[in-house]
Amino acid sequence: MVEVENETKRKYKYDAFISYRHIEPDLTIAKILHEMIEKFNIPKHLRIVSNDENSINDKHIFRVFRDREELSTKDLSTMIEEAIANSKNLIVICSKRTSLSPWCRKEVQLFKKIHGVNNIIPVLIEGEPDDSFIDELKNLD
Repeated sequence: MVEVENETKRKYKYDAFISYRHIEPDLTIAKILHEMIEKFNIPKHLRIVSNDENSINDKHIFRVFRDREELSTKDLSTMIEEAIANSKNLIVICSKRTSLSPWCRKEVQLFKKIHGVNNIIPVLIEGEPDDSFIDELKNLD
């Protein structure tokens, strides 16, 4: 497993992993957010011209992992674990249904274990934090 103190030096396959419940409206919001992030145009004045792998020299640079229902369930757990380990940020779509998903809980727990809590981004789409945040997202300090 990757140690938290090595996070700043790490290179990631994904900029973000989106964790969400596979029912509406969570499903649609996760899909829209995924598309918005990957299609985001970086303003020209913020792009850096360099051959360095970490430089921002491309119009679109954000890579997002969102597991889809059409993905094969064979080795899904392994695939999810690898994607979380290779993601810089975790975006959690939070609604009143999130607490009913054992997958969302596992994804947050695994991300915290590997990366710590600094790069977890809860996105509240419904209700209040007390009702919609799973316990793993409360008190991320």
